[in-house]
Amino acid sequence: MEVFREAARRAGLNYKLEPVPWDELVTRVKTGNCDLAFSMFHTSKRTTYASFITAAPMHTSDYAFFTLVSRGISRAGVEALANMTIGRPAGFSVGKTFDEAEKAGRLKTVGFASDAKMVAALLRGRIDAFVGQIDVVQYTLRRMGMQSTVVQIEPVLKRNRPAFIVVPRTVTRPERLNIEARLGMALKSVHQDGTYREIARKYLLRF
Repeated sequence: MEVFREAARRAGLNYKLEPVPWDELVTRVKTGNCDLAFSMFHTSKRTTYASFITAAPMHTSDYAFFTLVSRGISRAGVEALANMTIGRPAGFSVGKTFDEAEKAGRLKTVGFASDAKMVAALLRGRIDAFVGQIDVVQYTLRRMGMQSTVVQIEPVLKRNRPAFIVVPRTVTRPERLNIEARLGMALKSVHQDGTYREIARKYLLRF
């Protein structure tokens, strides 16, 4: 939100931020019940109802598996986890490798609404491991005091997946292009002048 606020300030946009669950965010973009939304991964299906501001990403995501330190698993790929029950963020794609394994039935998965709920399920033994966005999981573990209890499994499942601000395609084309140009340029400058890194450093361990 801090990144968006700074980009909007530079673009001269007036706005009201409203946090909503992921499913509602997608519905609002589809129906045009918002002027902007963030952040979405780019897919061909989503381009039918959302126009992506691709001048710069809101963030990039790395995904990995996590499990209890006590399990002694430090390295394992999708196939090695095939006999386990894996938690996953509900409602969106993790990445091609994971999604294809899940669809083919090579992974037994359970969807969760948040990383905190996946950690809780892991502690209760409901799942054996979970997959999550590394920055978000590490932030969640730090807040929960669980950094020494839950460990990341190597290798990283997906790296540098960009997510973008989107404008609903229900917005008129001239207005949409105007917003995309102004906000895209502003967000790009946030990345280029080091402001993004300054903000990210407050929350994300890799910065």
